[in-house]
Amino acid sequence: MKRPFALVVVIAAFSLHLAAAKEILIHAGPVVTTPDAILLDPALNPEQKGKDLKFIYEFFVDAKLLHKGPGAGADPTVIPAVKAAELAARSVEPRLEDSESSPNRVELLEHGSGSNRVRYYLVTIKVDDSTETHRIVLMDGTVLKPRLRRLTEE
Repeated sequence: MKRPFALVVVIAAFSLHLAAAKEILIHAGPVVTTPDAILLDPALNPEQKGKDLKFIYEFFVDAKLLHKGPGAGADPTVIPAVKAAELAARSVEPRLEDSESSPNRVELLEHGSGSNRVRYYLVTIKVDDSTETHRIVLMDGTVLKPRLRRLTEE
């Protein structure tokens, strides 16, 4: 009888560990469109033209990191927008010269409500003449890179 109980305790502890390592989607967007490979190289399949592919940026953060921000009563904005823009621009790979990449929009956004509200910056960075990328900067200076998820037409 003691072994099954011990097994239940181990499984419960493992489940709690998995729940503690949970990632939370704090921001989704914008949607980006890119031509299908067939549009780029018609020799791949000349009879069939592909449709544009649509993707959405999704930003996930570890639940522990998300809620470790400043304590109660503190100013929820810890870093200024200019610093957030600098941190985001430095995270672009390959590293670009300052003149090549520049943040062109910084938005202060919120996730959650009440005591679970977390503020962060969404930074849009111009990589070249036709490409932009996005970063989220948490108030502790952590920079989050997006994951792209392909959107399917229904």
